[in-house]
Amino acid sequence: MQKRDIVVIGASAGGLIPLMELVRGLPATLDASIFIVQHFPPSLHSSLPSFLSSMGTLKATEAFDGEFICKRRIYVGPSDRQLLLELNTIVLEQTISRNRFRPTINALFCSAADTFGLRVIGIILSGMMDDGTHGLSEIKNAGGISVVQKPSDAQFKSMPENALKDHGADYILPAGDMGILLGTLV
Repeated sequence: MQKRDIVVIGASAGGLIPLMELVRGLPATLDASIFIVQHFPPSLHSSLPSFLSSMGTLKATEAFDGEFICKRRIYVGPSDRQLLLELNTIVLEQTISRNRFRPTINALFCSAADTFGLRVIGIILSGMMDDGTHGLSEIKNAGGISVVQKPSDAQFKSMPENALKDHGADYILPAGDMGILLGTLV
């Protein structure tokens, strides 16, 4: 069985509560690296890493450029750069924002699929529009696993619904059940 140890998560509007629920359910022994892109306006400095650290047993930090990827760590993309994965390091790039937000979920998901292929688990949570849909397809095409928040569980259903319309998902469930699922998949 293929080792699944790279987890990429995308959330937007209404994504904070599902992120909390997911992180709360993660086992302390989860032998994976987790990367989160949450849409925030560039002017808002995120306290998401410290908040998520207080929610669960894994340490969450804001990702920085050139950082070596470690297991049992949650990396949160800063609000003003793209979060990308290359080999065993994190790359942060300044690029044009899309729909007023940067980072984009698609950029993270596509870089994870290109770099880690079968090892990737991609998760789409609550949000508007369709960011992450293309990236989740790329993860599936690379042999990774796709997980989508059950639309009826999401405050904003567009991102989960668009992901499901595009290619379906390996798992569709409430965010509160995703930590347990990850413990099984990893």
